[in-house]
Amino acid sequence: MTTTTPRRDWAQSPLDRWRDSSPNPSTEDDLIEIASAAMVRALLRDQPDLREANTPGRITIVRVSSAEWVAPIRDAWVSELHGSDDVPIEDTLPVEEDGSQEEEKAFHGPSWFCFDNDGSTRERATLALRRRVCLALHSRKPIYAFSHDPDGLLPPALVRLADRIVTLPELSPEVLAEVLNLLTGGLPSVPIPAALARATGPNDISLAWHPGVTADGVLARLNRLLGPAAARAQQKDRLEDLLGMDEARHWGLAVIRDLPDYRAGRLRWADLDYAVLLAGPSGCGKTTFARRMATSAALPLITGSPQLWQGSKDGHLGHALAAMQATFRQARAAAPCVLFIDEIDSMGSRASYADSHRDYSTSFMNGLLEQLDGVNVMEGVIVIAACNHPSRLDPALIRAGRLNRELQIGYPDEVALAGMLRQKLGDDLPNADLSLVFRNVRQATGADLEAWVRGARSRARHEGRPILLDDLLAQVRPPGQNLSPLMQRRAAAHEAGHAVVGWLDRPRSIVRLSISAGPDAGGYVRSTPEDSLFTRAALERRLRCLLAGRAAEEILFGEPSSGAGGAEESDLAKATMLSVTAIASWGLGRSQPLLWRGAPTATTLHETLARDPMLAREVNALLTRALRDAHAMLTANLPSLVRVVDALLARETLDCDELAALITLPDVLDDQPAHAQEAPW
Repeated sequence: MTTTTPRRDWAQSPLDRWRDSSPNPSTEDDLIEIASAAMVRALLRDQPDLREANTPGRITIVRVSSAEWVAPIRDAWVSELHGSDDVPIEDTLPVEEDGSQEEEKAFHGPSWFCFDNDGSTRERATLALRRRVCLALHSRKPIYAFSHDPDGLLPPALVRLADRIVTLPELSPEVLAEVLNLLTGGLPSVPIPAALARATGPNDISLAWHPGVTADGVLARLNRLLGPAAARAQQKDRLEDLLGMDEARHWGLAVIRDLPDYRAGRLRWADLDYAVLLAGPSGCGKTTFARRMATSAALPLITGSPQLWQGSKDGHLGHALAAMQATFRQARAAAPCVLFIDEIDSMGSRASYADSHRDYSTSFMNGLLEQLDGVNVMEGVIVIAACNHPSRLDPALIRAGRLNRELQIGYPDEVALAGMLRQKLGDDLPNADLSLVFRNVRQATGADLEAWVRGARSRARHEGRPILLDDLLAQVRPPGQNLSPLMQRRAAAHEAGHAVVGWLDRPRSIVRLSISAGPDAGGYVRSTPEDSLFTRAALERRLRCLLAGRAAEEILFGEPSSGAGGAEESDLAKATMLSVTAIASWGLGRSQPLLWRGAPTATTLHETLARDPMLAREVNALLTRALRDAHAMLTANLPSLVRVVDALLARETLDCDELAALITLPDVLDDQPAHAQEAPW
């Protein structure tokens, strides 16, 4: 069944209508319409190329800050980009999914299609919605989609095919002041706190306004309505409270301390440490750092990425460069501000570009280098770039004057994780022993913690009770991810082999081992580090440890499994990479010429070995000897190996003191080093 319902006249933007008349909104819809239109107008003013979203066949997804903004922003967006002939038509199609009678909605006018989802309906997989997506794609009309969670709520095909995904900034103090001016005919006399503006939703404006009230009056009512929640949010978003990245936090706070002196003219911009490269694994908080840096400094946050720039229009070099230049223009116009460039390592290095796209990629890289050279004259722009693999960056990007300061953001330690988890739990589980959550975790990020807390709260909510510690533990090790008894025993043998050989080589060097590392791994061993300078003896110890899991499987099961090899994070891959590096880069080989031949990478390792049979033979000899030595050590200490395996099967996780009671040594050789590093083998 399809019904058509005429909607409001789109001949004129709401802002234009209200500017042309005296402030006199008559309905709640009028108030929400004004606020939404102001937000969309501000976005289009900052990014004028977004007006090209009405190009036929172009798919634009707009991510809004919360569910209540989805429909208002959708209406304001279409109103801003389309004229009076494009009267929207609401199509409502019945959906029968799991016996429900929910409805899916999509809107289209004569020259555009629009999809939205605020989470109130389950519409991603319905046949009717798939038909509507196909109709929109085949129509060659502009397609818009709106949601606060595009990946989770919008049709997957739209998300994957989107030409551009736009994040609508939260309500800013400047836009809220413009809204108050339109509603009351005047601006507030005091600055609007950024946290209050971000916390303001469309319905809050309706509650705070009444006929005859001044801008200060509306602001006072918003403070009474949202002030406590906004203060808590501001406290939560402070850079000072960011855990797990001490070096980056200290850098950010130092820059923030210098900003008042710069604004007062006591400090030149060139004297500030205003550009940084954050390097580390995904999910470790690089984006969170940039957001909190901007919040704590009370500065606008401008974002960009190579993917976003290359996704502009058809990805033509000219269009990609224009999108890049627009981001930097926006940063210069918003200064002082924070400019965050995400996934910058996707630019690669000019030395490694393939011939098929060398001209395009080189020109694109040169365009970025040109913009970053302008950082020296872009006063007030704090540049934060993020990457996962700094080794892949072009050297010109990280030279002095560009992104010469690199800060590593790794996986947080258990103390930081416990503090981060306590922050995310808030008032929940006030007296719980959170160390139990991390006992069986190899490594985790802030993103993991958010997912665990969200899942635990969902489980408790659906069962109609408060959250329990068991709810969190269930998220760390979800049901259905347990290993079979045979695989669990093999995993225990593998990890026990690493631990026993590591302990025999360096007593009390094993901090923890576990066969419960969550859904993505069968186990891990955490050890204290060797000296930073490798000798030949240290190299051989490390290789023995890396291959000891394989040796233990051979001893207890008669043959190794695929778990002893695999991807570039596997034991065999690490041992091979370490051996090639030691011979070709460190000069620790015995039969090879004393030459430096460069450091191998995961992508060049196989080519290096294929081109140099002599190197491959010496690497094989190193690995074979390490495996033979590990095998001999475990065979000679078989009772200790069996005890550790049995204890792992019974308790899943063992710490240093528990291992000391299980492994028999003739005597104690060394003290435990002072600092532990996580080295899952």
